[in-house]
Amino acid sequence: MKLFVFVGVWATLSTLYQMGYLQLLGSGHLSRSDLTADHGFIGKRVRTAYGWTHYALEGPANSAQLALLVHGFSGTLHMYDDIAPVLHSSGIQTLRLDLYGRGFSDGPDTAHTAPLFTSQIAELLFALNITHKVHLVGTSMGAAVVSVFADQYPTHVASLTLISPAGLPVEKPFLVQFLSSVPVLDQILLAGFTRIEMRRSAHRGWSNPDDTEGLNRNIRECLLEVDRNPALRRALLSTLKNFPLDDIKNVYRSLGSVHTTFPVNAIWSIDDATTPFHNSELLKQLIPRLNLVALEVGGHSVSQEFPVLTARSIVSGLSCDLHTK
Repeated sequence: MKLFVFVGVWATLSTLYQMGYLQLLGSGHLSRSDLTADHGFIGKRVRTAYGWTHYALEGPANSAQLALLVHGFSGTLHMYDDIAPVLHSSGIQTLRLDLYGRGFSDGPDTAHTAPLFTSQIAELLFALNITHKVHLVGTSMGAAVVSVFADQYPTHVASLTLISPAGLPVEKPFLVQFLSSVPVLDQILLAGFTRIEMRRSAHRGWSNPDDTEGLNRNIRECLLEVDRNPALRRALLSTLKNFPLDDIKNVYRSLGSVHTTFPVNAIWSIDDATTPFHNSELLKQLIPRLNLVALEVGGHSVSQEFPVLTARSIVSGLSCDLHTK
């Protein structure tokens, strides 16, 4: 059956490509020029090794606590728009960034690997002269990114908070498996189906279909990012091919070993259909000191659907961390 699907998709898209309706993904270094508030540009940009990195450093400047917030696979720093203010009101300063190829950070023409993203974070902290320990917070793929960073730079970490974390075994959709393994045609497929997949993923991650206002706002923001960012599609494809989205068990196991002692928290919806909640049992085995917060609302997009609850869970975890130090 999958072979027939492949042949049908290949024939259709090849025809569309030959007719000029679809184009291959761009090559070379890609950078955005629409640096305006109307398009979502906030904060500043700083030069890092693979281009400009967009970031926002906000909240109480004199705070001794800084939380670094890292978004997911196709997100931007705006996914924390409703979370950051809650952290600020709790006395926690926040640093958000757009990973390469997302938002207003440049899209380098290189493999989007875990080391690429962790080096981006390290360079950003260095550029901002942040030398004290930081609280790492990541959502979905961002949770995997900050976990790799924490494993590489444990002396720079005050705590680690994982929201709906990726990096554990999941059943990949057929399209994702296909995109990860087929050259050239994968570019045509992604160019043609990115908007469709974005919409499908948004519906899947939203737990309450009756919340049409929130869901439609999330979809609208995703589609605007696809339309405005020339680097996004290529970044997503390269990440699918080069980032271990479903297998950083070795990193989690290392974080659970004796060489790291900082607190590790996980915030996870029991109805998450993308990074299923049953993986929390495996994560607990890999990191025995894990503090798990199981949310009975939301799905994979719980941080966007219930931002205040998510933020309070983050603050609660950090408060426990501070009290135990």
